[in-house]
Amino acid sequence: MPRQDVYGRWISDDGALYWDGRAWQPVTAVTYQPTQPAAAAPGSAKGGIALGLGIASLLFWLLPILGLPISIAAVVVGGLSLSTSGRKLGRWGLVLGCIGLGLSLINAAVGVYIATHR
Repeated sequence: MPRQDVYGRWISDDGALYWDGRAWQPVTAVTYQPTQPAAAAPGSAKGGIALGLGIASLLFWLLPILGLPISIAAVVVGGLSLSTSGRKLGRWGLVLGCIGLGLSLINAAVGVYIATHR
C-alpha cells in the first residue's frame, strides 16, 4: 500500500518511486527528492526540410517536371511536420509548397495547351 512522505507525495512500497500526479517517478534513496528529468529529445527536422522544399518549389515552378515533385514533397513533408516540434516551419513549407504546386500545375496546363494548339 503506498504511503505519503513528509512532503505529501505518495511513495511506493519499496520507496523507489513517487506519484507526481501523472506517473510514477524515481526518487533518490537518501532524500526522496526526484531525480533530474530526462533530457528532451532533439527537435524534428521535418519543418526545416518542408520549408526548404517549399522555397525550392517556388524556384522550380517554371520547369514543371522539377516543380511538381518538389512541391508535392513540400506539401507531404509539411503536413507530416504539423505534429512535430517544427510546426511553424512546416506550416510555412506547406503553404509555399501549395503555392508552388499551383503555379507548376498552371504552367504545365499552359504548356499542354500551347503544344496542342499550334
